[in-house]
Amino acid sequence: MWIEDRRTRHGWHRRIFLTRRLEPAELVALQVLCGSDPRREALNLMRLLGLRRHPRTAFWRARWNILYSRKL
Repeated sequence: MWIEDRRTRHGWHRRIFLTRRLEPAELVALQVLCGSDPRREALNLMRLLGLRRHPRTAFWRARWNILYSRKL
């Protein structure tokens, strides 16, 4: 595992490489421990719990984690 911090003109960005895939709840915990906004992660967790109640909601299944990993 490695962690890389980079400063850009838009602020600090952190990339994390793991050797195993995390469960969604583990990912939320890791994000908050690495400095993500606790309120954002609380909302991510709420969306994740909502998916368990409504698993066929395809829109939120792809968007429960409001993290900008796909922008990199």
